[in-house]
Amino acid sequence: MRNYDICAEFDYELTGGENDDKWNLYGAPQRVMETIEHQVAILEKQKESFIKEMEQEQEEFDEGLDAL
Repeated sequence: MRNYDICAEFDYELTGGENDDKWNLYGAPQRVMETIEHQVAILEKQKESFIKEMEQEQEEFDEGLDAL
């Protein structure tokens, strides 16, 4: 963003593509936070699934020990 600020100080006019890039850069932190929040939700679901699977395997292991 500093580069765009310098361009503005010197009254440099950005092209349409450059202006789009500037606003994409400006919005990048918000997109990163949304991606992080989305991934946290996915990871929580996977964590729950893995815990359930682990508990089931522990029960099967205990049953195997009891059978021995």
